[in-house]
Amino acid sequence: MLRKRVIFTLVYADGFFNQSRNFRLQKVGDINWLEKNYKFPEFYFHLKNGSHIKALNSHMQHEYFASLDIENFFGNINKSRITRVLKIFFSYDEAREYANWSVVRNPDENSNESILPFGFVQSPALASLCLDKSKLGRVLRNINNLDVSVSVYMDDIILSSNDKALLYKSLKKVEEASEKSKFPLNKDKKNNPSNKVTVFNIDLSRGKLQINNKRIKEFQSAYEKTGLDEEKKGILNYIKTINPIQEKQFIDKINKI
Repeated sequence: MLRKRVIFTLVYADGFFNQSRNFRLQKVGDINWLEKNYKFPEFYFHLKNGSHIKALNSHMQHEYFASLDIENFFGNINKSRITRVLKIFFSYDEAREYANWSVVRNPDENSNESILPFGFVQSPALASLCLDKSKLGRVLRNINNLDVSVSVYMDDIILSSNDKALLYKSLKKVEEASEKSKFPLNKDKKNNPSNKVTVFNIDLSRGKLQINNKRIKEFQSAYEKTGLDEEKKGILNYIKTINPIQEKQFIDKINKI
């Protein structure tokens, strides 16, 4: 009997993930595909066009900011966790089958533990599902309101508010939930509430985004080395999207060289 390999994929459109089945290696006959929808929070910005820039823009009306990073996000998602979230769509046997084809053996440990690899097409969708259905995901939904804004960009979480004390309380809730959810946080990348936070090499403060100096220097080096006009245009467009004044300063500096 020919063996079928199932690759579970989710296609994002209009705020929903629509499920589809793609079969590799061998496809035997017609497969009836059960289609379901899942509504993700609006603040899961890695699922949107514009991605991290939109995430940052969603906080600019606030005075105080905090950020967290989920450590080894994909590596903390195993077959059992994927199976549990897929059971909202499928039978246990189906969910287990799709989970089995969506993981690999952990290369960093001498064990049979499975992990969700970063490179599979279905990985971002499954990781998002696992996060949203966890205690951490529920807390993020609950604290996102008129007084506190939340953004998630894969493993990066940003919180903001005009109330510094409230932001500290919200941050504490997120930290406690991450521990209970077995989504540990990277302590070295934690930024407590302040008037400015740096995420994605961009400084975020009230009403302002600015690419940090280190990243600007990297752009300058890339701009000088490339002979491709499209690449130069891409660099300038990105800087302009973040901060038009920085783009003008960047061009002025390049022209002086």
